[in-house]
Amino acid sequence: MRRRAPLTALALAGALALTACSDPGPDYPSLPDAAPLEGAPISVGPVTLVQPEGFEAYSASEEGDQNLVGPPIEGSEGPDGEEGTSSNIQVRHLAGEGTEWDGELEEREGQQLFVADVDGADVASVRFSERTEGEYVEINDQEYWSGPVGKGEIRVKVGDDIVAIHVITSPGDSGLEFVSSVAESLTVRD
Repeated sequence: MRRRAPLTALALAGALALTACSDPGPDYPSLPDAAPLEGAPISVGPVTLVQPEGFEAYSASEEGDQNLVGPPIEGSEGPDGEEGTSSNIQVRHLAGEGTEWDGELEEREGQQLFVADVDGADVASVRFSERTEGEYVEINDQEYWSGPVGKGEIRVKVGDDIVAIHVITSPGDSGLEFVSSVAESLTVRD
């Protein structure tokens, strides 16, 4: 009878590491730790995320893409009493577009780049930027107020698929923490 060696801490750590992202991705710092979101699961392509409390499903495409609208961002009201900018999470499945993507994001001025650890993903990268002052924007010949916002983009590669998650939230540390919470709640479906 053959005896098996006991599972050592080193072997266990190696086995657990295999469940995380298979490629550590680009040389970005790790996303700051944050508590995962609580709420109903939503699957888009091979990725499942959590619909945060206070967010409502606004629209879904035939391809399964999702748009979740949340509460107004605190401090984003316009100078003439215009309604503040709503927080938002848009999730798109970019089927078959990940063949060549290695996790690198195009560098832009004023942004922060991170790598996220999403169990089962090949690689996951995060971009966070912010606009600290509001502005009027023109959409379809109408002018709208767009308040200060934080913008997060999370890209997750699973095989040949990429799921892109765009987050509109508060600027500053609270916005980055929310984007981190969205990333912490991501899982890859079997």
